[in-house]
Amino acid sequence: MLNKNTIIEQDLNYILKENIPWINLKNKSIAITGGNGFIATYMIKTLLKADKNFNLNLKIISIIRKESSSKITDKKLKIIKIDLFKKIPKNLPKIDIIIHAASKASPKLFKNHSIDIIKTNSLATMHLLDYATKFSEKFLYISSGEVYGKFHNSDVSIKEDTYGSINHLNDRSVYAESKKMGEAICQAYSQKSNCKVLIARPFHTYGPGINLDDGRVFSDFVNSVINKKDIILNTNGENYRPFCYISDATVAFLKILLEGKNANAYNVANPKCEIKIKDLANELAMLRKGNFIKVRILKKQSLSNPLKRQKVSIEKIKSLDWLPKIGIREGFNKTISYHIKEN
Repeated sequence: MLNKNTIIEQDLNYILKENIPWINLKNKSIAITGGNGFIATYMIKTLLKADKNFNLNLKIISIIRKESSSKITDKKLKIIKIDLFKKIPKNLPKIDIIIHAASKASPKLFKNHSIDIIKTNSLATMHLLDYATKFSEKFLYISSGEVYGKFHNSDVSIKEDTYGSINHLNDRSVYAESKKMGEAICQAYSQKSNCKVLIARPFHTYGPGINLDDGRVFSDFVNSVINKKDIILNTNGENYRPFCYISDATVAFLKILLEGKNANAYNVANPKCEIKIKDLANELAMLRKGNFIKVRILKKQSLSNPLKRQKVSIEKIKSLDWLPKIGIREGFNKTISYHIKEN
């Protein structure tokens, strides 16, 4: 079994070998908000390795909450603790590129942390864009596929200009609605200056470093497999979801950042890895060889997404020469191996 460092190193090497115009980042200062988050962590590690491998002379900044400690320590990484709900400090170092990846994405937090989620996706976005439109060249907002809402026809192809309905008074909707507001803010600010504003909409992104206790279905499944416990389904598991491994998603984010069009949104998903939830559960149960993990249905009330299917179109981002390559078995095998405690 691969150790943690080997898995991350393989992922970073995979990303760096993709057709990304790294030269366009040379001598740039890049700040990533939510620096301790899952997506932000991979972005930071990728930039640190790219800086070293391609001699980019990057200034990489991780922006985290004041009460937090950085999960990444590197002499090339500058840690800044800021309350993004307030105006950005005037003494902030000049930032050429801002990647706004901060936001609580766990369904378990949607109800009790709703105000924090709203502020992060709206107020913090505005404050960052106030800065970016004065001093920065590019701003990438990490949104979510949740913004599309529910479709009456589950077989409709979800393109960037296709939208369903969202019950804004549902506890779960605070995340989707605030992400939509964040996108609206991005659109408004994109008209104000020469700063290019871009939006990424990831769907069901997973991999090493996910929070195993965040309430999302794939996190619950991985947690069960690691702890040699039966996988519990809170529904009949008939819904389909497309799962995208983090290294593929990271390549997509960089493609959007460096080659995307201003004021445009791009889906980030892996349609080839669309699978029924119950089939995913059975697939993961078999990955832990030598253990008899069962899949059991125990229906109970939850904040799981009720959509029958998310048939995501990635035609738009394919025009940026992006295509996901990591399959379900490979991606989840890496994820599980990473999280199993080493002896």
